[in-house]
Order: sequence, then C-alpha cells, then structure tokens
Amino acid sequence: ESPESITLRHSPAWEAHLFEHYPPTPWHGFARIPKEIRKKIKPIFFVGAKSDTCDPKSHKLVKFFLPNLEWILLPNAGHMFPIEQQDLLLQSMEPFLRNLL
Repeated sequence: ESPESITLRHSPAWEAHLFEHYPPTPWHGFARIPKEIRKKIKPIFFVGAKSDTCDPKSHKLVKFFLPNLEWILLPNAGHMFPIEQQDLLLQSMEPFLRNLL
C-alpha cells in the first residue's frame, strides 16, 4: 500500500453495488415529498457519531426538509453502522418499535 491508496472496508463488489444503487444525494428525494406530508411525519434517523457524512450540517439540512425529525446520535458508530453493527441498530430501534405496539 502506498500513502495515496485506500482500503475498502467491504469487498469491492459490495462497495460497487452500494455506489451503483445509492442516490447521489437524498435531498431531491426529501423535496419530492409534499410539504404538507413532511410537516406531519415524524422520521427517526439513527446516525453514527463517527460518520463523516451525517454531520451537524447534514442534520440541519434534513431538519429543513423534515421538521419533526428525531436525530439519534449513536456513539462509537460510523456511517456504515447498520451493516457493521447490526446489534447496535436493533438495540437502538427497539424502544421506538415497542412504542408502536
């Protein structure tokens, strides 16, 4: 490895699949939801505190589109925690799912 090289966390095939199918930005998707619906829904975002993507600026932008957003910051988790730490995701979701019962 040279100083300029990168190391993929997952297999090259999986990384390529993610980049091929993931939208370039979610903002267009949020904007397509009618404003009256965005005002009513209460989305929950589980976010890794070590994510280099879901930062305070992103939080502010998402909150602009989804004003009732609940942003749950998970310490010791990165951006890919739903794939890398499934148990953490399930434990974090459990209280919210129990409230639905």
